[in-house]
Amino acid sequence: MKLRKSILFMMALWSGVAFAQDVGVTGAELLAGAGDAKLAALGRQAADSGKRVVVSAPDYWHDKVAQKILAGAHGTKIDLVMKDSFVEAVVVRLADKTSEPAVAAAPVKPTPPAAPVVAAPKPTVATTPAPVAAPKPVAAVEPKPTHVETPVPVAVPAAKTEVAAAPAPASKPVEPVAPAIAPIAVAPTPAPTAAASAPVDQTASIRKQLEKSLNDGSPADGTLQVAQLDIGDQIYVDDSVRAVVRRKGARQLYWLEGELNLLRTELAPLSKSSYEVKVRIDDRAPLVLRTVKAAAINFAGKVPDAASAERISLEKQLNDAHAITETVAINQLQSNDLIYVGSDSAVVVRRKGSVLLRFWLVGDIDLAQRGIARESNGKYRVLSEVLK
Repeated sequence: MKLRKSILFMMALWSGVAFAQDVGVTGAELLAGAGDAKLAALGRQAADSGKRVVVSAPDYWHDKVAQKILAGAHGTKIDLVMKDSFVEAVVVRLADKTSEPAVAAAPVKPTPPAAPVVAAPKPTVATTPAPVAAPKPVAAVEPKPTHVETPVPVAVPAAKTEVAAAPAPASKPVEPVAPAIAPIAVAPTPAPTAAASAPVDQTASIRKQLEKSLNDGSPADGTLQVAQLDIGDQIYVDDSVRAVVRRKGARQLYWLEGELNLLRTELAPLSKSSYEVKVRIDDRAPLVLRTVKAAAINFAGKVPDAASAERISLEKQLNDAHAITETVAINQLQSNDLIYVGSDSAVVVRRKGSVLLRFWLVGDIDLAQRGIARESNGKYRVLSEVLK
C-alpha cells in the first residue's frame, strides 16, 4: 500500500513538471512548513490569473492547505475547491473556470425566470373567471335548500330517543355496558408486536451509524459474500452487522453476508471489532483458527506540560503549531472522532461542519475495545459513542 501511494504521488509530481499546472507537496513538507512558499505562490498566481485552485489532499489537512493558499492571495477572493484524497500528500492544480462554473450557473438561471412566467398568467386567469364566478354560486344555492341532508341527522336522533325510551322503564340495559368495556382491553395487545419489531430498527440504526463513520454518511455500495472478500479488505463488526471497507481506487462500503468465523487465520485483528483480510478465504481449505488473545490496550490520557517535547510535537503536527487548550473526557467522545496517541498524551480531532476542533484526551480508555477501530500506527477512529 505504501509503494502504491508513493507511485501515485510521483505521477502527480511528474504531471506537474510536464504541464506546469500541478504542484505537489509531501506530507513531511506540509507539516514542517517547507511547502508554505509553494502554496502561497499558487494563491498569488490564482489571484492574478483568476483561475480556479483545485486541491487534492486528506480531509484532515484541508484547513491547513487552504490557509496557506489564501495567505498568498493577500485578501483577493479566489475560487478554491478542496477534494478528499487517500494519499497523504497535497496536489494543487490551477484550472480554468469554463467547465465547472458553467454547469453550476445553468440550473440557477432558469429558476428565477420560471417564477415570473408563472406569475404573469395568474392575474390573467383571475380576471377571466370573475364573471363566471357569478353563475357558480347560483348553482350552489339549488342543492342547499334540498332536504336530503336534513332527514339524515333527524333520523339519527329519532333512533336514539327510541333506544333511550327502552332503557327508561327497565334497568336491564345496564348489563350491555360490560361488553363495551371488553373491547377496550384489546387495545394494548399490539404493544408486544411493536416490541418484536425493535431488533429490525436496531439493525437499521447500526448500519446508519457505520455509514456515517466509515463512508461519510453515504449509503453502502451493496453486499458481499465471504468468498468475495479480497486481500486488504477491512471488516468492522457491530453486534450482528458486519461492514467491509475496500480501498482500491475510491473507497467502497459493503455489507457482509454469510457465516464467517472471525478467528480464522486469514484475518488479522486490528481491534476488538475490526479485522483485515490477509489471505483470500477458501471454503474448501481446512479451517484453521488463531489463538485468542484478550489483551486490552489501556491508555491514560492527560494534558501534557506546556514546555514538554511531546506537546510541542503533537501541536505542530495536528494544529499547525498552535496551542491546544480544550480537553475532552472519554464519555464525551463522538462517533467519527480521530484519536492520535503519543506516549503519554493523545489529541482528539473532531470535524464540525468545515472546521476541525482539537482537544486533549483526558481519562483512562481501552483502545482495543469494541467501538474503536485502529486505522494506522497511533491513529484510532471512534465508531460508537458508548465507550468505556
